[in-house]
Amino acid sequence: MINFSASLQMCMNNIRKWSANPRIPLIAFLIAIFIKTYTDPVGRMVVSTGVAVTPFLFPFIMSGWYSMILLMLGIVLLFCDAPFIDEHQPYQIMRSNRKTWLTGQILYVIVGSALYFAFVIFVSSIFFVPKISFVDEWGKVWTTLARTNAASQYGLSFSVPYSIISSYHPLNALGLSFLMSWLVGSFLGLLLFVLNRFVNRAFGAFLCVAVVVFACFVNFGDVRMAYYSPITWTSLYIMDPYGLTRAPTTTYGLTTILILNTILITILYLTNRRDVDVLEKI
Repeated sequence: MINFSASLQMCMNNIRKWSANPRIPLIAFLIAIFIKTYTDPVGRMVVSTGVAVTPFLFPFIMSGWYSMILLMLGIVLLFCDAPFIDEHQPYQIMRSNRKTWLTGQILYVIVGSALYFAFVIFVSSIFFVPKISFVDEWGKVWTTLARTNAASQYGLSFSVPYSIISSYHPLNALGLSFLMSWLVGSFLGLLLFVLNRFVNRAFGAFLCVAVVVFACFVNFGDVRMAYYSPITWTSLYIMDPYGLTRAPTTTYGLTTILILNTILITILYLTNRRDVDVLEKI
């Protein structure tokens, strides 16, 4: 039997260990520096025009191929020590059971991925304070950047696709972009878990980095390659919400990533009798 209360406690214990893990503040620092550099041109536009910006940058971040790749590489760095077996884990297994422990580790990947992208959304908004407007619309800044050449005038290093603004309500775009990023981040964490458990950490990290970098080939190649690139499913610009192009539909991306995550979780449960060895911290 799985003790879900104990599993949740194990998950939260892993998250509390972030405060003592030097890799976590490094990831947070790198994200903050990247987002600050990314948003500076928008900040200059806001200052020069005096028009407040709405907090809906995240869908555009996850629609840019290099920002998407960099943030997903951050997920690989976050979960590269899967299956998270430190000196305390064998005692937790003995006090509960293997299924309860494994459930806690899987929950840690899922919750950790959600916290990671929630942090990205928070940081992508905080740099606009106090010139930020919490209204339920795209606002003049994003609409102007999407419909004019203002992006090149202010030196933006990313695009604001008009197709996103015209196809999605801002809150829907933010929610869908977060959901897909969360699920794809969980997929990378679970894939690392499986690969590290069956092979080794080096191979797991290498293959997951390859999965992330494959998104480059989708960006510069045939859009149909996106069917085989989970990373690109986070891009509202690439995904087709209406099924009118050769690109994958949003429904395809959501359904497929849920299936992939379910397969990885099933593999972990079916192979849960493997020996547990304490691993060195990364």
